[in-house]
Amino acid sequence: MFNGFCTDEQRTPDGIRSGFIVRDLVSGATCPLATIEKPVGPAPTLGKYYVQLERFESLVLPMLEAAAASSEPCVFFCDEIGSMELKSPRFFPAVRKLLDCSGVRVVGTLPARGKLPPAVVDILQRNDVQIFQISQNNRGDLPGVIVNHLEDKASLQIQTTAQLRPEMNKEF
Repeated sequence: MFNGFCTDEQRTPDGIRSGFIVRDLVSGATCPLATIEKPVGPAPTLGKYYVQLERFESLVLPMLEAAAASSEPCVFFCDEIGSMELKSPRFFPAVRKLLDCSGVRVVGTLPARGKLPPAVVDILQRNDVQIFQISQNNRGDLPGVIVNHLEDKASLQIQTTAQLRPEMNKEF
């Protein structure tokens, strides 16, 4: 079983970043993660962005909870575990629960620069985490390396994101 989400930039027609959206990698459903436009009601901010907690949580938390509750082996792709996502007080506990599940392999992206949020430090200090650093030189090969690592550790045959959603091939 494969599940997860990714975060994409949202840009205006003239190329200015206006926010970020979260996309369910299986269904294709999307929701805003953060926008430069102030929403109705209170919203935490990060820089110039307003984080859309309710909408983010309504898409991502059920995926995390379902993967943690499943009895089937699962690979869960979590892009990303960053400062915007961590504005949700419910997000990291759900990620930690998923990381603690023996049948789930989590492939996550973490920030690599600046002051790291405590939740990210917590993940990096786990004994059961394998870190792969992405660079311009290895980014084309890294998806295959990660799939091979997961298959070795979990004795699973894994479909890559590119196999599940061919339109995403350009991202690799």
